[in-house]
Amino acid sequence: MPKTEETVLQSDASVAENGAPEPKTPGQSQKSKSFCLDDQSSDLIETVNEVSKLSILHEIVVNEDFYVEETILPPNSVEGRFAEAMYNAFWNHLKEQLLSTPPDFTCALELLKDVKENPGDE
Repeated sequence: MPKTEETVLQSDASVAENGAPEPKTPGQSQKSKSFCLDDQSSDLIETVNEVSKLSILHEIVVNEDFYVEETILPPNSVEGRFAEAMYNAFWNHLKEQLLSTPPDFTCALELLKDVKENPGDE
């Protein structure tokens, strides 16, 4: 989209050059109202992430109609090609390990362990 310059007439004298109204009370500045995520601690970010996860979990437990729709990627999309490449790489690597002399069962055993521990996960 091309950049365009727009002229806006300001009828309110309290509107600054940047289009934001100036504070009405003395001592109050726009900078004091600004929020910068860089200033926040990692604990706050972690807490926000945990609350978000708990909110989703709550929705799953409470809403009996909740479901997650499976995303089917078009085969020619970047995401589809990437997923197919990762799928093929995993199984080709496992096949190479099992066909090597002597066979290497490391990945196969890890896969079986994962399936045993998480039978319902995909």
